[in-house]
Amino acid sequence: MKTKVTFTDGTTREITVIHADKVRGEMASHQQGLPSLQDAPITGVSVHVWAACKRLFPDTTSGTFSAWLDTVEDLSLDEESSGNDAVNPQNLAAL
Repeated sequence: MKTKVTFTDGTTREITVIHADKVRGEMASHQQGLPSLQDAPITGVSVHVWAACKRLFPDTTSGTFSAWLDTVEDLSLDEESSGNDAVNPQNLAAL
């Protein structure tokens, strides 16, 4: 999932959320008492992006999700890569 993040200081970053970010985000949600993705979809997606930022930019993404969230002006998902990517038929044998 590709996402454009605009921060309150005017900085923008193109972020690609990978599976590990989703898992880490889910784990952090439980630890920080945040609602599930099903109960709060916008929060859930934001947690995934936060986890990706922690992975990609550890020096500038520290602390809790709530602290990071205060620095975000907007998130915009790339509709073309929303997780509905076509399966490559050549890789079906590996499944």
